[in-house]
Amino acid sequence: MQSIRSFHPALKTNDKESRGFNHPQIGRLLVSAEKVKEWDKDEEFRRRVKEGVETFRPQDYPVFLYEDDKVNPDNLLSGFLRSEILIRAYRAVMIGPSAIDGRGTSARATKKGNAQLNNMTDISIPSISYIATLVHFGLSSQGTFHVGGDLGRFDYHGFYRSIVDLLGDERMVQQHKALLRWWKG
Repeated sequence: MQSIRSFHPALKTNDKESRGFNHPQIGRLLVSAEKVKEWDKDEEFRRRVKEGVETFRPQDYPVFLYEDDKVNPDNLLSGFLRSEILIRAYRAVMIGPSAIDGRGTSARATKKGNAQLNNMTDISIPSISYIATLVHFGLSSQGTFHVGGDLGRFDYHGFYRSIVDLLGDERMVQQHKALLRWWKG
C-alpha cells in the first residue's frame, strides 16, 4: 500500500494491526462516505468505530472510493470510483507494479500484469470493483481475506457485489457509461 499512497505514520509491510481504523489517515479512508463528517469531528464516534461498536455494511461506500477523498453529501455518486488510490492500484495489479505512477517509462510494466496474463483488453465495472475490494483489504487491519462477513470480518464479497450491482442497475446506465469513459480517458 505504501507504494500506492504514502501514509504517516508509514505502514509496515507485515503489520496489519496498525492499519484500518487504528491508523489516523487510513481510518478516515475506510469510514463510510455518509459518516465521514462524524469521523472528522467526533472523537467518541472514532472510538466506537475502532472498538467495533460502530460497523459498516458493504454498501456503506468508504471515502477512499471518491475522487480526492472528498464526498458530496448531496450527490454520493459524484467522484465515486474515481480516486487516485484506485487508479494507482489498478495500474499495479492489471499492468504491473512498475506502472503505478503512469508516467514516462514506468507507464510500461517490466513484468506482465493480471490483465495481460488473463487476456483482459478492456476496463470494466467488475475489474474496478475487484481493485476496490483489494484496496479495502490492503487498507484494513483484517489479517486474512475472507469472502463473507462472519465473525466480525468485513464482507468483501458483498462489497464487490454491491458495486457491480449498483452500476449494473438499469437506472444507472448513464453513470456506468460515464465512469467507464472516465477510466478509459
